[in-house]
Amino acid sequence: MKARIMVVVMALGLLVLACQPITPQNQQTKQQAAAPAMVSGPDDAVATIDGAKILRSEIEEEVKAQVFDLEDEIYKIKKRKVDELVEGRLLKLEAEKRKITEKELLDAEVENKFSEIPEPELRKFFDENKDRIQGTFEDSRERIQRYLGSMRKGDLRAEFIEKLRKEHQVEILLPKPLRPAYTVPLYPEDPVRGPADAKVTFIAFTDFQCPFCKRSEDTVHEVLKAYEGKLKFVYKSFPLGFHPKGRRASEAALCAKDQGKFWEFHDSIFENVQSLEDTDLSARAEKLGLDMTQFKPCFEERKHRALIDRDIEDGSKVGVRGTPAFFINGKKLSGAQPFAAFKEMIDEELAGR
Repeated sequence: MKARIMVVVMALGLLVLACQPITPQNQQTKQQAAAPAMVSGPDDAVATIDGAKILRSEIEEEVKAQVFDLEDEIYKIKKRKVDELVEGRLLKLEAEKRKITEKELLDAEVENKFSEIPEPELRKFFDENKDRIQGTFEDSRERIQRYLGSMRKGDLRAEFIEKLRKEHQVEILLPKPLRPAYTVPLYPEDPVRGPADAKVTFIAFTDFQCPFCKRSEDTVHEVLKAYEGKLKFVYKSFPLGFHPKGRRASEAALCAKDQGKFWEFHDSIFENVQSLEDTDLSARAEKLGLDMTQFKPCFEERKHRALIDRDIEDGSKVGVRGTPAFFINGKKLSGAQPFAAFKEMIDEELAGR
């Protein structure tokens, strides 16, 4: 349940998973009635100008991220329908086996096993999400109970379906699209956690002012703990243009890195992203015991501005359009994703698939 709660925007509802700049929607153009057939080799022409060719290889690198996103969305639509059909047939088989209706089956396995969410859990959810909840805890208790209750019932149902899938040896044969891999440049100045020779390099493009980056932090820590010693985790600055405080926070964090305290500064920012004024960032540095005679000129003179610009340029070249954006051995995963999404990709890389 925790992974799903992390991406909730409370109304109580779910909207988007990443901070993104506003861009005009792509305009569709009418297809020509008789488009010429093309083959798929990299040296094949996709257009000609006075007989000079524009090759397929010239566009593939530029569009592979968008093409994968579309193919992946199509896959997810089909996969949801496959899962829906599998679930329906499993419930039918189990109900017939027990000689009861499917409703009676779900009542027995979900409704009868459900209990009300205890008060401490309601309070914990409110405290963790109160910046997105309107009203007091008392005003919100009933809504939170309904929301967490529906999540708990969903978990019970999912656990039961998973049990049936194992009993009936379900195998999904729908092919997944191949996720493209990118080369993200790494530099000696990059903040890094974990062994340098780890089999999996886990890169995060982050904006300290982005609420989805804050929301993803717990999941990132969970991933690093679960795969301790197996990941090289690399931080990249990607403050968006409409988040000027995020840029200043990145500059301050890199100044803290000069004194060996990047990760302490990084974590302190995400503990309180409401306080990102220059004075707040300097106060954090002092609280962490940094030498202020070094930190102050570094921060005020914007010593690391070029490093941040370089990260933004590198990220843009590999398809980063919003934050957070992650690369697992070069394969992109965008937005505040649940632990399971990271686990699937990391396990595949560790297994060499």
